[in-house]
Amino acid sequence: MRIVKYLALAGLSVTCFLTASAICPAAAQMPAAMEPSTPSFDAKAQGEVVEAAAKALADKYVFPEKAAAAVALIRDNLQGGRYAGFQKADFAKRLTEDLQSISHDKHMRVSVDGAPFSLDADAKAPPPPLTMFGFERADRLKGNIGYVKLDGFHPPEALGAVADELMPKLLGTKALIIDMRDNHGGDPAGVSRLVSYFVAPGTPVHVNDLIWRKEGTTEYNREAFSTSATTVTYRSKPVYVLTGPGTFSGGEEFSYDMQVLKLATLVGETTGGGANPGDSWPLGAGLSIFVPSGRAENPVTKTSWEGVGVSPDIATPAADAFATAYSAALKATHQNHATATAPSKVSTERLLVLRTKPYPQGEAYIRREIDGLVRGEHAFDMFSHTVAEALKGPVPAGLQAMMKALGPVENIRFVRVDPLGSDEYDVAFAKGAQTWILALDRAGKIIIFNFRPK
Repeated sequence: MRIVKYLALAGLSVTCFLTASAICPAAAQMPAAMEPSTPSFDAKAQGEVVEAAAKALADKYVFPEKAAAAVALIRDNLQGGRYAGFQKADFAKRLTEDLQSISHDKHMRVSVDGAPFSLDADAKAPPPPLTMFGFERADRLKGNIGYVKLDGFHPPEALGAVADELMPKLLGTKALIIDMRDNHGGDPAGVSRLVSYFVAPGTPVHVNDLIWRKEGTTEYNREAFSTSATTVTYRSKPVYVLTGPGTFSGGEEFSYDMQVLKLATLVGETTGGGANPGDSWPLGAGLSIFVPSGRAENPVTKTSWEGVGVSPDIATPAADAFATAYSAALKATHQNHATATAPSKVSTERLLVLRTKPYPQGEAYIRREIDGLVRGEHAFDMFSHTVAEALKGPVPAGLQAMMKALGPVENIRFVRVDPLGSDEYDVAFAKGAQTWILALDRAGKIIIFNFRPK
């Protein structure tokens, strides 16, 4: 199954979410891809990377004509020696610049594996903040105004696991501020899930379409996204969405959806302008390329925010967006004017508590799944329904052989709750080591699960 996403969540390298993609493709379908990349990077490696990028673009990019022009440019530059002497990071940056000079597509980029995402290629991306499936903060503010900061869109099960806890707590507030200023995207289905909390219950609302290119052809499929049933509905109250240049991809889609459906007032600056979803593909030599294989099309406007961004309803510098929205929320709810530069200055109650300790059953789940992979079968009762459906069928023979070759488990050590809210473990085998990532829903079922060589 295809991993559907606008961009890596919160600037991190996201291998896979089982809610969207079954087991990690790198582990299940291509065991060899899990081997460490060669550290050498010379003219030969450059040529192999360019050819791998050319194939990915020719087969997958949503606009085949632009793909052909971009491929011609990077091949010509390679042959003309214009990449000579570039080391890996600079080569990735130059390839990105060359590709975007043709496509004008901010999603299209070549990156060093594991490097954090930044819209500014020259800026050093800060370490990602701790979140719970993308939710960084949720507060009740003075004046009974709600505040939520979301930095990325996880698949619906993961996002809903947090939102279903938060939204009932926010239901009694008089107005709500949703901070998208640092939201770089994620799963489009997660976007639709969040919109669902703001529409009238009952009939699903058509939110967005993605037009996907059929790989290697000039034919396309349309995928529709609609709202779904939620535990509560936040209706008939003022909602403000904060935007800025750092709002990108799925963060833009949520802002655009809420604006078009007249569910919120956007406050801040115009967003980044990236609406073409896709996925990352390995190029070799420790580099990957994000190829947009689809484009967004809003069912109301019949267009998207690609290349132009989403314009706010109330324009103000992004740094001042919270203060402006908070003042507007107080005024809209007939309260005395007050100024606040940040939510922390006026918070009366923190509604989101980030986990710091592991799930009690995490280690046992990992042991059971490893045993199952060695036998060639998953421990289906541990997984959510969506994940279990994605895992249907036998364990790929290559994956089973790889797990057998590692030998027995010698130790499992909890490392941390990672910045996205999942548990990270080091697993030592007799003949190797892996890092495992695990997250559970409120019922204790696995909703996020992947592993990689350590």
